[in-house]
Amino acid sequence: MLRDEARQPAIYRPGPYWLPYQRRVAKAIRRLGLRDFRAHGAIGKGYADTLTIRADDVWIGQGPLRHGLKAALARMPILRGMLADYERIVDTAVASAQRHRDGYYMGRFGDWLREQNRRTPLPVTTHGGTIELVHLDGVDVARLYIDVLLRLHNFSQHVALDRVRSVLEIGGGFGAWVHLLLNRHSNVRKVAYVDIPPMIYVGTQYLQHFYGAAVRDYRQTSGPERIRFSDNDSLEILCLCPWQIERLEAKVDLFWNTGSFAEMTPEIVRNYARHIGRLLVPAGTACLLINKAAQPDRRTTTPEDIFAAFAGAMAFETFAPALEHEGHGLYAVGRTTRPA
Repeated sequence: MLRDEARQPAIYRPGPYWLPYQRRVAKAIRRLGLRDFRAHGAIGKGYADTLTIRADDVWIGQGPLRHGLKAALARMPILRGMLADYERIVDTAVASAQRHRDGYYMGRFGDWLREQNRRTPLPVTTHGGTIELVHLDGVDVARLYIDVLLRLHNFSQHVALDRVRSVLEIGGGFGAWVHLLLNRHSNVRKVAYVDIPPMIYVGTQYLQHFYGAAVRDYRQTSGPERIRFSDNDSLEILCLCPWQIERLEAKVDLFWNTGSFAEMTPEIVRNYARHIGRLLVPAGTACLLINKAAQPDRRTTTPEDIFAAFAGAMAFETFAPALEHEGHGLYAVGRTTRPA
């Protein structure tokens, strides 16, 4: 995937915001593998629910010379002892913060979470070794999945998710949204999930753990001239790199993006918007959660620029979420403006 990406136009490669992440994550996967990837800041920082609490978690992305030098210094007896003292302090602080966070989530959303879990039991949410947990009646639940569940609930007040059969997600992280969407809505049978490598590699492996052969990986999708869903009602998840969207011929009912549009350049967002308009059915819907403002150097994209990228194809309305806590961002629902 990385070799193929190098031959693509700039609109299909990571922008300035994500390029350092890509380099670090690729090095970390080669060095550490994917076991417990959600516990390794070197692999998961930036797109997974990873707590970065060790300095060497971020050294991998700093190049072999700097990484090697820092690692060698850290092994020196006097420095190793000093680092161990600080690590104990950090561990104590993190444990305290986790207890407070646990109390916050259960105090604010506990009854609602129990009711949601009673209606449709949550899937296993901790695969990959996350330590960002909330304790729900004796069961560990990944905090990220509770946030995703809140987002699904908030958008469900404005979008008929129970009627959606096919979806397109861009910037899916490691696949948590797809996983929880399929858990809550068995009506969804076809998923196209797009992200840059190596994040899409991580997400592919994660989803294959749960759905096996229903997940089509890059080895299966990189060859065909046209990428389509199978003409049946079986579950199908296409894991695609950005440049493959040009060959995607699969009409979808729903488009979803959580945060990542704001972390792309305006040119990349405009290109995606063009393809989303092509792939959505005439009565299709787009759900955007926008959580960042643009940087002065135009490394990222403002909400206004994101909405403008869809001008003429979709009209967006923002809304206040029904259940919310600080940090979730700007909620917006767009509907196609072309006639059905």
